[in-house]
Parts: sequence; structure tokens; C-alpha cells
Amino acid sequence: MWSLVLAIEQPSYQSQPRTDYSLIGLWGCDMRAGQLRNRIKVYRLEGGRSPTTGAMLPETLVLKHTLWASLEPLSVKDVLTAQAAGSETTMRCVLRYRTDIDSTMQIEHRGNTYQIDGDPLPDAVSGLEYMTLMLKSKKD
Repeated sequence: MWSLVLAIEQPSYQSQPRTDYSLIGLWGCDMRAGQLRNRIKVYRLEGGRSPTTGAMLPETLVLKHTLWASLEPLSVKDVLTAQAAGSETTMRCVLRYRTDIDSTMQIEHRGNTYQIDGDPLPDAVSGLEYMTLMLKSKKD
């Protein structure tokens, strides 16, 4: 029986220490798509006036985006810290950087609806690779 052994030289960048940022890869600030494994829907509450009568229309949720993201529940320590500060934040959502998502929108994931709590937080390195949304459960 023959066996073949290949010697593969490891590139020098793999010997560099990695950072603590969960979505930062070997090249600095690139995102690994495998970590964005949760499908979310982003809704905006929209209303307006009727074009014919000018009457106010009821506000409805309109689907704006369907995106890949990473959703993680906050640790007990983080939830208690948030409650002490007066926040109801329970989840963290990380997605690729976008300029069209703000705190007036809602996120739906697996039938659960969340309200975005505060402005989106940019990444720590460039501010243009990914953003973090702090979410609180929406009471219907």
C-alpha cells in the first residue's frame, strides 16, 4: 500500500495573533459569510395619506430587506447590566454595513419580532464592514 505525504508550506499571515473581534478574519476586517447564518427580515412602519381623499392611512409594516445576519442572545450579565441602565435589550444582531437601517425599523427572525434599540453600532476597525444592532423583544 502506497501513501502519499504532501508538505504544505503555511503562509506567514497565519502565524500572526488573531484579534478578539468575532467577525474579523485574518486580513483585518473582512467578514466570514459562514457566521452570518441567520435569515432576518427588516420591516419599516409606514403610513401616509390617501392620494384620492387625503385621509390618513393606518400605519402598516412594510418589508424592506431580507438579509443574512448573526443573531445571538445577550449573556445574563449583559442583560442585567442593560436592565440596570434602563434598557430592555435581549439580543445582538450583527450584519454587513448598510446605511438604510435605523432605529425606527423592526427585525423578524423565526416568527419573533424585535425592535431595534438605539442607533446601529459600527465595527471597531473601519466602521464600514459590519454593524451591530441591539434588539429588544417587541410586545404585541
